[in-house]
Amino acid sequence: MSIEKRPKHNLKITFLETVFASLSLLFLIGTIVYIVIEWSTLPSEVPIHFGVNGEADGWGPKWAIWGPVSIGLMLWIGFSFLAKMPEVYNYLVTITEENASRQYRNARMLIYVIQTELSILFALLSWKMVHYAHGDEVGLGFWEFPIFLIVLLGTISFFIARSVKLE
Repeated sequence: MSIEKRPKHNLKITFLETVFASLSLLFLIGTIVYIVIEWSTLPSEVPIHFGVNGEADGWGPKWAIWGPVSIGLMLWIGFSFLAKMPEVYNYLVTITEENASRQYRNARMLIYVIQTELSILFALLSWKMVHYAHGDEVGLGFWEFPIFLIVLLGTISFFIARSVKLE
């Protein structure tokens, strides 16, 4: 069925979706507040890139500390907008009047969970940048990126399997 012919449902946001949307927003706001609090103590150069081993290997101007939270905020806005239109997503199953509500809720929940995971990622990256700027070595080193990928791909796999099961 083409996107134009898919049923449109005005689904109310669930409690769990509200929890994830709120958590992601709290991480972004918390990161902004944290950077504002730390701003006066930051040196003129801050880490802007981390190598495979998790250590800072690129430095830039102080204002670059806003990069991750800015990207996180743009993604948050995009995901929030996207969550309102589950009928335009790509699905592995055919969307029918009978399964539309289930599929839309599942896909929308995926969006909210990924939105939260990305907000946490950018909050941790900002926190790490501030600590490295102060001379502290923090983080999990090599394991940070693989752990993030495992969590993200695990989330996507879970919701894809759930979509097939909900058909």
